[in-house]
Amino acid sequence: MGSENKILRYLKRRKIASGREICGAFGFSRQNLHKLVRKLIWRGAVVKEGKTKGAIYKVAEKLKNLHHHEDASYLKR
Repeated sequence: MGSENKILRYLKRRKIASGREICGAFGFSRQNLHKLVRKLIWRGAVVKEGKTKGAIYKVAEKLKNLHHHEDASYLKR
């Protein structure tokens, strides 16, 4: 499973998470997390609320009802 999919599944379970929480869960560096989340936001899979250190991430509304096996196909678009 790719890193982007791991983040997406984590957010679906947790509902919301900070960058620090996501980094801690997977051992990502802050810079790597930023690259991964930026792709997810661009694809419309994740929404960022807030700025810099206070930012939180959550799954976009249109993905909330998808099952985990459907997430990967969405991200490949």
